[in-house]
Amino acid sequence: MTTCRLFEMLCKVIVVRLSRGAFIFSNLIFDLTHYLQSHDMLYVVLIIMLFILPRLFVRFGIPVGLGAFFLGYISANQFMIFSNDQIIPIFSTLGISSLFLYAGLEIDFNDLKANARHLVQHILVLSGILVLFTFGLSTLFGFTPAVSAIVSLALLTPSTGFILDTLPSTGLNSEQKTWVKNMAIAAEVLALLLLLIFQSKSVLNASISLGTILVLAIVLPFLFHWVAKRTSKKTPGADFSFLLLLAVAAGTLTKKMGAYYLVGAFLVGITVNFYEKNIAKDPKEEFETAARFFSAFFMPFYFFNAGLKLDSSIMSLDALWIGLGFIVLALPIRLGSVVLHRKFSIDEESKESLPIAISLLPTLVFGLVLVEILKQFSPSLPPALIGGVLVYTVVITIVPNFILKFVLRRTDLVEVAQTTFIGNPGELPNRGPTKSQIPTKY
Repeated sequence: MTTCRLFEMLCKVIVVRLSRGAFIFSNLIFDLTHYLQSHDMLYVVLIIMLFILPRLFVRFGIPVGLGAFFLGYISANQFMIFSNDQIIPIFSTLGISSLFLYAGLEIDFNDLKANARHLVQHILVLSGILVLFTFGLSTLFGFTPAVSAIVSLALLTPSTGFILDTLPSTGLNSEQKTWVKNMAIAAEVLALLLLLIFQSKSVLNASISLGTILVLAIVLPFLFHWVAKRTSKKTPGADFSFLLLLAVAAGTLTKKMGAYYLVGAFLVGITVNFYEKNIAKDPKEEFETAARFFSAFFMPFYFFNAGLKLDSSIMSLDALWIGLGFIVLALPIRLGSVVLHRKFSIDEESKESLPIAISLLPTLVFGLVLVEILKQFSPSLPPALIGGVLVYTVVITIVPNFILKFVLRRTDLVEVAQTTFIGNPGELPNRGPTKSQIPTKY
């Protein structure tokens, strides 16, 4: 009896000590952040934090973008800092605009034309799956078709910017890389167009939105060519600055129409394909490099800002179960659709198609964007559903590592598939993945 009482008293003492220590540490951090904020040093700390701390999560298979997202959530909900900051949203806008500008720059119309048959097949398959998911969500949850369609887009649309950023350092051959790039771009173009339509409150609004996009598609190439022709020789680099300015401006316009910054910035990237035909020197490669480095710096601010704006009320046990349900339902369908498509179109074995299917899984950027759109589009949605979409987005971005470690048992397939998601340049490893091969991209 005496031993039990002593143990109970010891536990109480430990709990009290830990509570006091946690309280003191929390107050210390709070005072430190406000001191730094009053001395304009907090932004320096933020930059260091965003470019160092998320990379510590990389060893656990968590991409840098998710690390920055978690840091944003902790900053707002635990330390109450940056929540009302006016500078971070500006950096966030630059990050998301430059990422989709880069995605638009990556489009090669000659490549798309050469693979037109496979692209049409892929779009038809994806459209069919979207219809099934939309119908199923409407039937099960009683949502409107528009809400169900937006949720379906969040579950099925690969994050093209994320995927394109990892492709250059993968172990896939050129044909596989081309396939992944083209299918990801085709899926995103379809998703962006559908997003414009489903967010419109009426047929008239949808027609106005599509008409605006058509006008932008016609005007932007001429506008960019006219300005760049007069500035590129006199002020080198001004053409890319103007391109980025156009991306932010067009993105802001499409955000007002309800499609966030995605459509406008993506469309501006496509205009370079028309611009390069009218000049002797092809600037596209330089633009791609500049856009990639620009987005690499500013994208962590987008993820951090998304974490800052995350309402903790949407995260619950119900949200976790809904997210896991989405994963169980969508994961085999997404993998199977790619494997079967390649099987019937080019007669490829599943073990060779599976790494490609895995590389198309992440929905990180597009998923976070659609979570924000869902909150604005239908405020009456159950918080657990939005939280479920967020859980799905996070897990489906990380899950390829677990698939490769625990499901793909054959050594040769593990080697190819690991480089598909992780992006290790050079030769394929002879053994399993090392710590240096864990993803570092968005």
